[in-house]
Amino acid sequence: MEAAILLEGKRILITGAARGIGLAAVRACLAQGGELLVTDVDETALGEAVESLAAEGFSARQAVLDVTDRSSIAKALAAVADWNALDVLINNAAILDISHAATVEDTRWNQVLDVNLTGALRVTQTALPLLRTASSPSVINTISTQAF
Repeated sequence: MEAAILLEGKRILITGAARGIGLAAVRACLAQGGELLVTDVDETALGEAVESLAAEGFSARQAVLDVTDRSSIAKALAAVADWNALDVLINNAAILDISHAATVEDTRWNQVLDVNLTGALRVTQTALPLLRTASSPSVINTISTQAF
């Protein structure tokens, strides 16, 4: 008996998808039949990731997306203007910071919160019209052990 393709026909957007957890999620979703928009703020790394996926036999759309910039988010979503819905949004974009709480500067603290927390809200808000047209939409927010 053949294994079920769990995500066949599902349209999925993943932020922070050029490496690490995001790229692993991309591979898993593609292997399960998902149709993906792979996004990242790093255009070079994004292109390399999509090339590596193609070498593995996968195909995905790509768009540069900066979670701190609503116009960048809207422009990335324009890459899937032909989708009539977005079934899954995976908010994965984040920046690493190893500053100690006693010494972290306000500007760095605000930057980390803007990307890692507020960025997920911005992307979700911008994607809501497409999410609302899906029959059973999901929003997944990832976090690494950095949070601890």
